[in-house]
Amino acid sequence: MIELSGGQVNMGNHEHDTTKQQSNIPHKIDIRVFSDNERLARGACDYLLERVLSYARQQEVVHIAFSGGSTPKVMFEYMVSDLYITRFPWKQLYLYFVDERMVPPNHPDSNYHMFQEATQGKIPLAPEQLIRINGELVPSKSAELYQTAIQNSFHIHSSHLLSLDEVTIPVFDIIQLGMGDDGHTASLFPYTEGIKVQDEIVIANYVPKFDKWRVTLTAAVIQHAKEVFFLIAGSGKAQVLKEVLEGDFQPERYPTQLITSAREQLTFLLDKDAARKIEG
Repeated sequence: MIELSGGQVNMGNHEHDTTKQQSNIPHKIDIRVFSDNERLARGACDYLLERVLSYARQQEVVHIAFSGGSTPKVMFEYMVSDLYITRFPWKQLYLYFVDERMVPPNHPDSNYHMFQEATQGKIPLAPEQLIRINGELVPSKSAELYQTAIQNSFHIHSSHLLSLDEVTIPVFDIIQLGMGDDGHTASLFPYTEGIKVQDEIVIANYVPKFDKWRVTLTAAVIQHAKEVFFLIAGSGKAQVLKEVLEGDFQPERYPTQLITSAREQLTFLLDKDAARKIEG
């Protein structure tokens, strides 16, 4: 790997022939490694801005779903900094959340609260442009309302809808994901019922390891987004990331493989600790 300016280590575009590799590997992976979490967050902001502007030049609106976590929080802080805030086409953006804990919107564990805290009310969005998950409700009702809110938002822009056999899928332009040290992504945790659902947009998923419910976009929705990028940091995720990308296809054990197996192209933005076991 070559050390670049700004603390970025670029592993480049990795081409994979899926007839010779494990079935969980997409055809093309763009892996970008940064020397620390701060540079990773700024690199993610740069990447997101580039992709948003690309879509905004071609279409009226851009639909983006974000995950929670400490690194995305710093990315959000960069988005509203003086260097970036005027460069985003906010009037064209519709923002959503990939998943949520069953907590009120002012709770420290809420992804919506994290987003609001990081952006400090600086983003000039109309109420309909920021669609949250009602984590204060019972899980089933929260999932139902979020699915309806997404459907209503996307039906205004019908070009972002894809009709499959059993469900009409909203096609997000960009989905940002993380990955846990157990291989989960969104709130699709190992060996939970939610990882099997293909005929819904949003589900309530019970997570036995926490004895908690989460509301999450389904794998089917994430798989059909125009593009997905992962934002992953920390040495505790290095081994499972290696297993996800280079190991056998075990999506019940590593739900992140539900996404990697379905994508023609994926982007991974990593800090050097998370990337340390990946073959370069």
